[in-house]
Amino acid sequence: FFFKQKTAYEISTRDWSSDVCSSDLNLLDSRQGRAIRALANVVMAEAMGIDTRAVKIRIFVVACVMATVVGWLYAHFQRFVNPSPFSLGHGIDYLFMTVVGGAANLWGALVGATLITTLQSALQTTLPSLIGHGGSFESVVFGALIILIFHFAPEGLTDGIRRDRKSTRLNSSHEWISRMPSSA
Repeated sequence: FFFKQKTAYEISTRDWSSDVCSSDLNLLDSRQGRAIRALANVVMAEAMGIDTRAVKIRIFVVACVMATVVGWLYAHFQRFVNPSPFSLGHGIDYLFMTVVGGAANLWGALVGATLITTLQSALQTTLPSLIGHGGSFESVVFGALIILIFHFAPEGLTDGIRRDRKSTRLNSSHEWISRMPSSA
């Protein structure tokens, strides 16, 4: 797989994809990334001296550049531009992937896309055999799933997992401290 002769097209697509991902990670670890994260509380960010208006404009410009690069790669990969992947139904799927994974970090979108794509293909094959006739039953399952996620994990699954790991770590440190012999 790794030693197979690659075409120039495959190499450029891989390079552009890795460049976009690494620039995302580098942006969030930079000074501007900390300013972006501080926008969660605008009043606090302004109190710390961050020009929130300028940071929001920079975020918009970076998002536009990334969308341009991704759109160019899509058109280059498909060899023509087809509007069907940009329909309302697909747009709702993309939004649902972000909601499920969580929009607060980069891994949320990847987790959401992987989970929803896998679940959708599994439901499309198993639900008709369980119910007895064909149909678009996965929409009902996804509707129930989004209600559950909004109720139990409003920040997405990755944020819930991060919070659970943090609380488990805190609980284990409290147990360790409680087992220490008292000096009294």
